[in-house]
Amino acid sequence: MYTIVSAYPEPLKENKITLMPAEFEIPAADKGDFQILHVDHAITFRYIDEARGTDRRPVFDKEVSNAICHDFISAKIEVDGVAKPAIFALEGKLEKKDILNNKEYKTKLDRAVAAQEIWFKRLVDRADDDWTKYKRHTAITTIQRKAAIYLGLGNKEWAQELAMMLIANCKFCGSSVRSEIIVCPTCHNVLDKEAYLREGGVIAAGTVATAATVSK
Repeated sequence: MYTIVSAYPEPLKENKITLMPAEFEIPAADKGDFQILHVDHAITFRYIDEARGTDRRPVFDKEVSNAICHDFISAKIEVDGVAKPAIFALEGKLEKKDILNNKEYKTKLDRAVAAQEIWFKRLVDRADDDWTKYKRHTAITTIQRKAAIYLGLGNKEWAQELAMMLIANCKFCGSSVRSEIIVCPTCHNVLDKEAYLREGGVIAAGTVATAATVSK
């Protein structure tokens, strides 16, 4: 048996459709912590021909574990030998205490976390570039936001979760708006009368745009 170790801050799910079992899942790891998954031998099936049917052969735990780690890492952007997600495999059925109490395993974990931090910095740099170009929250991935928060950069405009930046729908047109918005950018109705007047706006009931209807 092998043990996969993950300090990745999101749930990890790998689907190997040619194997049985086919699904492998590891929970998200909190900062400073890690998660583990025990991986045993799997089975794969190969069709030979009509006469002989399907051949069944074992896939050893080491091969399965390494495939899970390799495929997960290689699917990510901005990775190389020094910058990548913190996920790796160790031989044996290990518990978390076994890893923490073994100098070799703990060193490997620390190095994996350090490599992940380098990768996080690359993700943040890329998010900065994409935000400058597009100014769209949909251009930023969840892991880029989590990388920023992990590195203490959660105050970046793009690092905020989009859902957290929205309030209830505009009472006039139904569109979602951020909490600090004074005038709805969609229908141009005033959402905050006091702030609108404070900014020099003039209220004329029944009109929108330059003089909008008051919501409160």
